[in-house]
Amino acid sequence: MLTSCRKSQASIEFMGVLSFALLVFGVFSVLMVSHRSDIEAHNSFLEIKKVAKEVSSIINIACLEGDGYSIKLSVPHYVNNRDYNLTIQNGSVQAEQEGSVYEAPLFTEDITGSFKKGANIIRNINGVIRIE
Repeated sequence: MLTSCRKSQASIEFMGVLSFALLVFGVFSVLMVSHRSDIEAHNSFLEIKKVAKEVSSIINIACLEGDGYSIKLSVPHYVNNRDYNLTIQNGSVQAEQEGSVYEAPLFTEDITGSFKKGANIIRNINGVIRIE
């Protein structure tokens, strides 16, 4: 009788330890998933920031180079496999994706045209920047 009592006590202790280990693993898993989504959101923001800065730099170079300057610019169709918007407003290039917005400043507000995904031509014609 004493042996069966020890076996059942060992079984109950084992189930307790196993339950605790599963609880710790579950909490750890939830924290890791939450942290991963934060990292992915931050990486997406960094990528749209990179696109906005690159576009802003090319427009600013076109402004500084003066009349007759022209350059081809390729705008990515997706950033981190997700769609995004690229606009020019209030003297800056704005890149927006799923609520995250980054603005890169421009030297001029004399800009006509809008960006399309893929190939674009940036021209300086008499001090006005044209996006084609």
